[in-house]
Parts: sequence; C-alpha cells; structure tokens
Amino acid sequence: MNIKLEKYNDKVIRRIIIGLIIFLPIIFNPFGFCVFPLPRIALLYLTTTFLVIIFLYSCIKNQTFIYKKSLFYLLIGVFLFFIILSALFSQDKYTAFFGYSLTYEGVFSWLCYFVLFFLANLYFNSEKEIKKLFLILSIPLFFVSLFAIGEYFFHWQIMEWHQNKGERVISFLGSPSFLGVYLVLLLPIYINFIRLKEFNWKWRGYLIVLNLMAILSLLMTFSRGAWLGFSIAMIFLILINLKNRNLLNLPYQGDLKKKKFSESPLDGHRRGWGIFKKETPLIPLIRGTKLISPLIIFTALIISGWLLINNTYFGQQIIDRIKFSFVQNPATTVNTSSGRLLLWQQTINMIKDHIWFGVGPDNFAPSIPKYFLPEWHLYFGLQAEKAHNEFLNLWATMGIGALLSYLIILIYFFYILLSRPKRLIEAEWRDPLIPFKGISVGKNLQNNSQTILIQGILASMIAYLVAMQFHYSSIDLAPLFWIFMGIALSLIQQDGNIKSRDAKFCVFAFVKYVFGAIAIFLILLIVLFSYKIIRADYFFVQGLKNNQIDLAIENLEKAIEKNKRSIDYYVTLSDFYFQKGARIREFNNFDKSIEILERVIKLYPNNYRSYFILGETYLKMVSFAQNKNLVFQKAEQAFKNSLKFFPNSVDTHLNLGIVFIQQQKFEQALTEFKKCVLINPKKVECLFNQGKIYEQQKDFKQAKEFYQKVLKIDPNLKVVQEALEKFK
Repeated sequence: MNIKLEKYNDKVIRRIIIGLIIFLPIIFNPFGFCVFPLPRIALLYLTTTFLVIIFLYSCIKNQTFIYKKSLFYLLIGVFLFFIILSALFSQDKYTAFFGYSLTYEGVFSWLCYFVLFFLANLYFNSEKEIKKLFLILSIPLFFVSLFAIGEYFFHWQIMEWHQNKGERVISFLGSPSFLGVYLVLLLPIYINFIRLKEFNWKWRGYLIVLNLMAILSLLMTFSRGAWLGFSIAMIFLILINLKNRNLLNLPYQGDLKKKKFSESPLDGHRRGWGIFKKETPLIPLIRGTKLISPLIIFTALIISGWLLINNTYFGQQIIDRIKFSFVQNPATTVNTSSGRLLLWQQTINMIKDHIWFGVGPDNFAPSIPKYFLPEWHLYFGLQAEKAHNEFLNLWATMGIGALLSYLIILIYFFYILLSRPKRLIEAEWRDPLIPFKGISVGKNLQNNSQTILIQGILASMIAYLVAMQFHYSSIDLAPLFWIFMGIALSLIQQDGNIKSRDAKFCVFAFVKYVFGAIAIFLILLIVLFSYKIIRADYFFVQGLKNNQIDLAIENLEKAIEKNKRSIDYYVTLSDFYFQKGARIREFNNFDKSIEILERVIKLYPNNYRSYFILGETYLKMVSFAQNKNLVFQKAEQAFKNSLKFFPNSVDTHLNLGIVFIQQQKFEQALTEFKKCVLINPKKVECLFNQGKIYEQQKDFKQAKEFYQKVLKIDPNLKVVQEALEKFK
C-alpha cells in the first residue's frame, strides 16, 4: 500500500542526514589529544539517535511502521546478526561494542551505518532532493581540497604538532589514506555532475574548479590505493558510456525481434519505441555530453601529471611513490608495499585461529601483535589498527558469516543496479504503452539526470571498494558509503515499494508521553557521554602540557574519572607518579604507579602493552627498592606475560634478557638476546649485551666478535670501542 510520508518529518530527517555528511569529515577538536575520531563518533551517535527518535515518533503518530519492501533489509539484518554474534564471543566486549581507541568502529557504529542506510533509502526519493544533497556536499569537499592544497604548498596546519614538510597531506581527515578515500568517494559523482543539463555555465565552472582542486589534493595524498580506485572509477565511467551494452549484456541493433535498441537505460536516452531510424553505434557518442566530462578530466589529469613528473619536485615524489611500490627504497631499505603484504599474511594467520566468529568488532589492534612475524619490526611505523584490507579485516574481526553477508550485499547491490534496467527496458519493448498506462514499473532511469546520478554513485562505490583493499574503514568515511548506497537503491526502486504496516502504538493514552521521556533521556545520555569523553581528552592534553607534576597528575585523574577505558590515560598517569616518586623520594608514589598499571591490566588482560610498561616500571624502580630480587621477579613475570600476546617483540626480549642478567641467569639472558637478534639482526643492544655476558664468562673471543658486529652497525659507539680496547 502506497503511503504519503509526513512532509515535515521528511524534511527534518533529510536535513539531519545532510548536516551529518557535511560536518562529519571536517569537524575536529583542537583542544584534545584525539583530535579527529572523538568529536566525529560523538556527532555520529547524536545525529543517529535524533534520526531514530524522529522516525519512531512519526510511526507512533501515524500508528504505522514505514519501510520499503526490499531483500536488502533482510541481508543487512543477517549481516548485523553476525556482527553482534561476533561481539558476544569476543574477549573484550566493551571494545567490541564501543570500538577501539582512535577507531571507535564497534557494534554501535555499525548500527549507526545501517540506520543511515535505511533512512537515506526511505526518505531520499526525489531527484531534486538528491541533487540538492550532492550540491550541498560539494561545500565540505571544496574546503577539504582547499586546505589540502594550502597544506602542501603553504604549510597550513590544523594543530601545532602537525608540521607538513611538503610531503603527504591530511587536510581535515587526520590521515593521507583517509583523505584519499574521501576524495575518491566523491570525485566520480561530481565529475559526472558536470553533464547535468540544468546547470548553467557558472555552476559548470564551479564544478570544474572543484574537480580539479580535488584531483590535485588526491595526488598530494600520495595514496596509491586511492589513486588506483579513482583510475578504475574513471575507466568505468568512460566504458559504461562507450560500450554499455557489452557491460550490461543488453541487446544490439536487430535484437528483440529486429527492433532497434539504441542505448542502454543507464545512458538515459530513450529514442522511441516503434519504428526506429537506422543509426550507427557511434551516433550516441556524439549526442549530448555524456562523455565530455570524464574524458576532459581524465585527459587533463594525464597531461598535468606528465608535466608535473617531468618538471617539478612534486612530480618526482609521485614517481618515487609508484616506483617504490615494486622496488626497494634505498632510504628505508624496505619495499613500501611489502609492509601491507606482511600485515595481510599476519592477518590470515589470525583468521586461522578465529575463522568462525573473528576476534570481535574493532578488536584487531589489540589482537594482531600475537601474530606479528619477526620481520614486522621493519614496518613498525605502519599502523596496524586494522588489516588495511576491508574484506580481510571483516573476516578477522567478525568471522566468516559477516564477511559472506557483506559480500552478498555488495554483489546484490551491483546486480540490482546493472540488471534491473535491462528487465524494465525489455518489459517496455513488449508493451510500449506501459509508461502511459499508469502501471508502476519502477524508476526505470528514463531521464538523463537520473542516469547521471546513478552512474556517478556507482563509480564512487567502485572507487571506494577498490581503495578499501589497501586501507580500512573509518567512522568519517563509512557513513557516506552506506548513505550513498541507500540513495542509489532509492533511485532505481519501484515507486510502489514504500509500505506501511499497522502498528497499535496507542493502546494507552500516555504512550506518547512515555516515548517522549525515553527520547529525551536517550538524547541527554548521548550528550553526556560525548561531553565526558571529549572533556576527558581535554584534561589529558592539559596534563601532558603542564610542567608541574602535581597539576599534571590532577588533570590526568580528572581525565580517567570521565573516561575509564583509555590505556593512554592510565599509562601517562602512572609515569607521572613514578617521576614524582623519583624526584621527592616518596615511595608511595611508586606503589600508586604500579597500582594504576594493574588497573589497566584488569581492563585489558590481553593487551601486551600494559604488561610491557608494567615490566619497564619495575625495572626503573630497582634503584629505589630495598628488596631488589622481588622487583626483578615481578619485572620478569610482567615481560613474560607481555610475550604471550606479542611473542616477537624485540624490546620485550631485550628487557627480559637484562632482567636475567641482573638475576645472574646468564644462560637464560643469552637465550633472550639470541631471540632478539633473530628478530632484528641490527639491534645493537642485544649484540652488545651478548658480548658483555661472554666477556664476564671469560670467553673473550666470542665477546670480541659481538663487539665488532656492533661497530659494523654503529661505528661511533664509544662504549663498544672502549670494550674492544681491553682485547688489544
């Protein structure tokens, strides 16, 4: 049954979604440590809560539940089921539901994505509203691109700590990779937007400038995954206009009982349905502007790229970025792509142990160190918060069920977009009067503007998915992806697909007031939660900046009071207490330092970092302790616990070897140093300590060999030079 949605609620919901996608990529907190993710997750939670409340209020008021009859909702429901199932089986359920620090992509974030998909699919039903959305969305794209250009050429910076030295730009996204993915998610849409006939020369000029700025910003991210995604999207846009009939398996001239079928419905040009004039396949290429924008932009990109590569330092950076994807970089002695390959290999090893349910949503970062291979120390600068591959990350964190559900959703999405128009166009050929009989056959892409929107969104989906094979999802990018998917489906779904189901919400007269009270409570709860975590982040930064230890400790304790789940807060506070104890010789501060770290271990018992810092703290306490053996024993146990969750940690093996030396356990110390050298042959501390042990055991030949190995790596170490002097 068709229903007419309440206009006012429609507008409110659409405006909230538009506001979200405007501010989500650009909002940041300049007064905190977690500058980008924290305010964005707060914004996501708050706006999604508002949207759900307004939607449910509309349902209660009309005593109907509004939805669209679509298999997509069932598939997303299955996907959500596997996500929740994985969270319930995870070891760290808090992280599984709320997300890991700095990423925050737990179950609740996925719920927000699905709500946004559902509402975008339900409420963005007119081309006018969709065009309006994308025109407004061009504003943040303009400022993001402008700031990226200024960041590269004029060294603009958001924060004091971010000093760009003519290298990779981040703009308002916090990472070059995130910026690259954001640009490729929007660029194909706006490149295709130039083709809209209703735009005058001013709008077209604005869109051309916007696209060129965004392309330049994309180049300055030096994100190879984003470059690849954009290139494939552009090729797709050109091919789907050049040979759309081959891509969609549509009939050629003479097919369908020898009737002329001049174009695919994705081109949006219906030439008539009866007797057709004979035309060559090249005629559609000359008509209209369907190939002008992608060809011009792609050609301009190639020409400008050639000029940059041959004449500027910027061009040389691009060459190096591509070249070192395949060959070894002499400056770093590693291949710049091999780090991701190694991370994927380690992720596959983790999947083997958690094939069915994964380690839990957003639990990748605390779980992957257990699977780090020895050579990972070469790439320790590569962030391992996620797998840098969307599909591997889903499998590793949520299990095989979630991965298959996600793949089915994507396959079904592209199947609908590419196959439904063919079925509709064939139906119209069989009955040419269908469009005039008032029979609802759906939005069959009969007009050019609808075609342009579909092609642009489809290309952006492809660009995003290609880039995601080298990067990972984030809370400022994933909502855009799901909203765009909902809008694309809305464009091609049937007009009669909006349904309602009677719902007896008003059994009691006061139910509306109860719902209102619950809604207000939820909003206040989200606002309070957001305020507390952002305020905690502010106190943390104040604690780091403060030179007075007592004031720093006071700020850090306030931070922990407002956010009890951040490891960084506890570790920093523990360090300040230790510094205070060492400075004024009050040993109860050492006890507080240890107590704080033990609280972290209770919160995160499977995190290697907590145990490692606890061991380091015990080592620093030795010079102040009366019972040194007891302190060494506790340090030994802490480092051993750390190795359970990060077996190939160079620093942990080194520190454990030092503990064994202090306990006169030389053979065990040698074992740890040998493991250290196997992982990193150039770790001079491990080589030097082996030499010291052999020297103490009167094995001077072995000691001399290790000292010489150290000098080959670092010839300027005076301690080693002095040690070798003894053997002359």
